[in-house]
This record gives sequence, C-alpha cells and structure tokens, in this order.
Amino acid sequence: MIMVIVVSLSTSAFASADGDGAAFESGYGASTGAQHHEGRKGFFEHGKPKEVVKSEGGSLSVWSEFKELEAEGRSFAAAHLKLEENGFLLPAYPAFPHVLYAIEGSSYVGLMAPLGVPATMTRISKGEVLSIPRGWVFWICNHRPEGQEAERFEEPRGVENASSQSSSRTFEAVVLSGDPEHVFKTQDRFPLADAPRKHGAEGEETEVGGSILHGFSKDVLAAVWDVDESDVDKLLSSQSGRVIAKISKQEHPGLWEEMVSKLWRLEVVDTFTSLAGRVLVHHHERHVEVAGAAALLGEFVYDLDHSSPVVSNAGGQMRAVNRKLLPALGKYGSDFAVAVVELKQSGMVAPGWCVNADEVVYVTKGSGRIQIANPDGTNGLDAHVQPGSLIVIPRLHASVKAASKNEGLEMISFTTSALPFWSDLAGHNSVLHNMPAVAVKEAFNIPEDVWEKFRSSSTARYSIILPAPEFAKHE
Repeated sequence: MIMVIVVSLSTSAFASADGDGAAFESGYGASTGAQHHEGRKGFFEHGKPKEVVKSEGGSLSVWSEFKELEAEGRSFAAAHLKLEENGFLLPAYPAFPHVLYAIEGSSYVGLMAPLGVPATMTRISKGEVLSIPRGWVFWICNHRPEGQEAERFEEPRGVENASSQSSSRTFEAVVLSGDPEHVFKTQDRFPLADAPRKHGAEGEETEVGGSILHGFSKDVLAAVWDVDESDVDKLLSSQSGRVIAKISKQEHPGLWEEMVSKLWRLEVVDTFTSLAGRVLVHHHERHVEVAGAAALLGEFVYDLDHSSPVVSNAGGQMRAVNRKLLPALGKYGSDFAVAVVELKQSGMVAPGWCVNADEVVYVTKGSGRIQIANPDGTNGLDAHVQPGSLIVIPRLHASVKAASKNEGLEMISFTTSALPFWSDLAGHNSVLHNMPAVAVKEAFNIPEDVWEKFRSSSTARYSIILPAPEFAKHE
C-alpha cells in the first residue's frame, strides 16, 4: 500500500484539548480550550480534507479553500493522495505547479516536459522533494517487484535510504499546488487517461467525458494516429478507473514483469497506456535521452532528508531546499520552497514572519503548539497540533512554533516563494536584537537594564531554532 499526500494532511485534524478538557502542556505554558479560537476554524487552521476519489487503487482527499489567502487574491490547494500497492495515479497535467514531499515509502514517478521530452522517470523515496511544473504530464505508480528484483529494489540510491524503503509498502507525500497571484476557478487537472463519468439515474446512466482524449471524435483520433477506429475505441474505453486505477498483474502478467524490469533499471517507460492496467514498454536506449534531458532541463528531485541542515542546535534542526539547490522550484512557472523542521522537546522556531511568501505547515510527528498574531495585535490562532495538522500562515503574519515539553515536533513547511526571506523576533539574527538599543528603548519605553536582559538571555545567541532555556544555559 502506498500513501501520497498532495498537500497532504492525515485524516486527524488539530485537537485543542484531550477529551476530559485537560489543558495542553507545552514547554512554555498551558493553553486552555478557551484560548483556542474555534470560531476561526478554517482560517489559519484546517480540519479533515474532503475525500473526492475512492477506488481499489487508492484515494484522494483535498483541502481546496484557504480563505486566509483567497482574501488576499491568492489561491492554493492541498491534498492527501493514498495509493494502495499497485495503485496508479493516472497520467494528467496540472493547471497549477505542484511541489511534492514524500513522507513515507517510495514510488515511481514520471514527468514529461513539453515537446515530448522525458524530464524524469525515477523512484522517489521518503524525504525527497519533487517539482511538477504547470502543464507537464506526470504520473505516480506504486508497485514493488518480486523475487530477485525485489532484493535489488531494497537497495535504492544509498544505504541510508534502504531501511526506509523496506519498512513500508505505503508511500505518503505532501503536495502544495496553486498560483500565488491568481484565484483559479476552473478545472485544475487535465487527465490524459481516465474513464468516462456516469451520468443520469440508475438504470438510465450514460457515460460523459473522461480524459481529454474523449473530447475528440474517434475518426479524428484514428487519422492523427493512423490506426483503426476500433483501436481508438479500445484506447478510450478499456480503462475503468478514474484518477486512480490499479494495475493488475493477473490480467497482464507479461506486460507487468516487463514494466517492473524496466522501472527497476530506471529506463524510460515510453507509453503508459491505461487499458485496464496495460503498460506498453518500447525498449531501446532511451536512458541516453533521459540523461540529455536532465542536462537540458535540470533536476526535478532533491533528497531533502539527507541534505546538510541549515541550522542544528540543542533545540532541533532544519533542512531546506529552494531554487538555489533545486532550480526547478523557481522555473517553468513554479515558485516554491520546502523545509523540514525537527524540534526537540520544548524547542521552538523563533517567532517571526515571512516577508515574501505564504507558509503551509503540515505536522508529521510529535505534538506542539502554533500561534499566529494578527496585524492588529490580537491573537489569530493558538492551536495544539499533532500529526495531520495543517496550518496556513499568510505572508507577513508573525507566528511561533513550539514543541511540547514531553515530546518533539516534526513538520514540513511549504512556502510560496522559491527564495523566501524571514524576519525573526528572537535570536541572534532577530530584528530586535540588532536594532540600535536607543531605538528599542524609546519604542518600548523601557530602561537600559530591562533591555539588557533581553539582549543577554540564554537564547539570544541562537538563530532560527531556539532551545528550551534550561538547555540553552548549559550548552
């Protein structure tokens, strides 16, 4: 079974308190249910996604309304994609650029650039980021070889990834999609392969639509491909799955083994024709063309989990990728950056704001607390977060993220700029720490000795991630 998150959140949302009403204990004080702004649910904090696709091959659930961003004329969406073993997210091209972060397991992805150039055909694993430009055809196939091929399958890019590959048959990913400058109000997915929709009352149903190919007449398609109309009919009618199908080894054992063999060697699968799970493979030296495409177009996958941390201290660590490390994040219409934050018990991400991007935070492990300040000085959000929590932080809104005192907090941060800039309110590189002392004293009307306490505090020498004070004092 493979699970993907297309801006994904697990089905569990944010809980503000235990069932008995007990206050959540963070390392920096308790917050009661009264402090949690339930009336603003769906604004900053988002609950369970809506399941829009359910099939034998998997399911797709989406968060499609981020009102806090739409109010500013910006539109984004998130989704949770779950692929069962042998599940196949059918080829399609998106109206918006996507960025995907793999949370668990591994799966094969294909990405086709314009002019029919294969941009990538590879297996992505836990901790890797995939950039999907607007209008480029992509697909995801969750399968695992058997026998000797399976043994080699457990040895991916390096020994470090091997344990994560073999431990789970699920593939989870988080994906953020959207256009930061426009509210998109039409179709956001253009399927290349899909079954027609059923329309009408039971017993009187008719088939409507399907993939974009269903929008053309069969005689025209037969002419452009120089095949019989009967062949076109098979192409358009054999696939029974919509959005997510399941590849059947039993129905096409020969084609299945050939596909698995080709994918293991990371050779390009020329044609994914969804005829009841049929996969046609043309064997020739396409790996040479792929290498050439990579040199021309650049890389689209980045191993974030095994990259060097941009910050690491007693409070935790952060790894990040932007357009400097993966140029595709800022090219071909895309404009994203991704960071993975791992906070230790009572560790914090310094309070601050992103100057040029909105932020979407997805919690993967542990528990903690996220607060957002409104521009007028009121509290916009005080949420207790756990795995599956999704928080949206609009640009310029100051926020703070803290792990609980009993366990750490791990999260993925998506920003809607490929090169985000931040201003912090605490730590060595913070705005307040580096402002002229006279400006701070006059602005807050405080004496020198009070301001000196802030400047010389135990956390003042750290940046971005702040340890709990008791750890900072002894490090």
